[in-house]
Amino acid sequence: MAFLGLIASLFVWTAPSPEQLAWIGLLGLLETLNQRVLARAYVHGDAMFVVGLHYTRLPIAALVGYVAFGEAPDMWVWIGAAVIAMAAVTLARGEMTQRQAQ
Repeated sequence: MAFLGLIASLFVWTAPSPEQLAWIGLLGLLETLNQRVLARAYVHGDAMFVVGLHYTRLPIAALVGYVAFGEAPDMWVWIGAAVIAMAAVTLARGEMTQRQAQ
C-alpha cells in the first residue's frame, strides 16, 4: 500500500510544515499508546466488554467533529459503522464460544 500511495502522492505532494510534523508525531505516539492499551485490555478483560468500549470511539469522534469542526456525518457513515461494529461483535462472540468449547 505504501508503494501505491507513493505513486499517487508524487503528483500532489507538499512537504509538511514543522507544526504539521509535530501534530503527525503526536498522532503517531497516541495511536501507538492506543494499540498498547487495547492489547492489554484484551489480555485482562472480557472480549465482549472491550469490543463494546472500543466502538464507543465512533460516536465520540462524531461528536468532537461536530463540535470542533461543524461537520455532521451522514446516514451512510452510521450504517457502515453499524455493519463494522456488528461484524466485530459477531467475530468476538464466535471466538469466545470456540474457546469455551475447547
